[in-house]
Amino acid sequence: MISEVAGTTTTDATTTDATTTAATTTDATTTAATTTDATTTAATTTDATTAATTTDATTAATTTDATTAASTAPPCIDDANNCAELAAYCVSAAYKPVMLFRCMKTCGVCNCTDNASNCAQMSHLCNDPTYAYTMITRCMKTCNLCAGGTCSDEANNCAQLSYLCNDATFKPTMQSRCKRTCGFC
Repeated sequence: MISEVAGTTTTDATTTDATTTAATTTDATTTAATTTDATTTAATTTDATTAATTTDATTAATTTDATTAASTAPPCIDDANNCAELAAYCVSAAYKPVMLFRCMKTCGVCNCTDNASNCAQMSHLCNDPTYAYTMITRCMKTCNLCAGGTCSDEANNCAQLSYLCNDATFKPTMQSRCKRTCGFC
């Protein structure tokens, strides 16, 4: 099961005995189910018949903060399996729309904010290939690259049709039906 705590995806791991724990290590920062500050590590272990949820790898507890963070934070995941190896394409003019949609975590779209004070004045550069990297890294919110932003696709198959975003024949349709995927926001 995959869950999110404080902006970090965690995976619960199950083991069959206490000597082969896959999710607990002596070093809380290297466990398979860690959070950003390594203070709330959640893992599930089973002793053949008994299941226990542990916090901080030794204490059984559930914190209100961790529960609230997990339920209110938007999911920050990569939908594709090969996002890490394709990370360079996050800023590619041709692949940016699909990468930002399918590889949100890898491309850094999570916890989306503007990091520059003049993003509103520079919004016309959001789709300019010359400034793509700068706008993606500095003005994500203004350029509607945030998960759950106001810009959305009307069609369900935009990711599969993304190769048509700049096709002369289909561009008008893609601009109206696949705005987010094609980067026309």
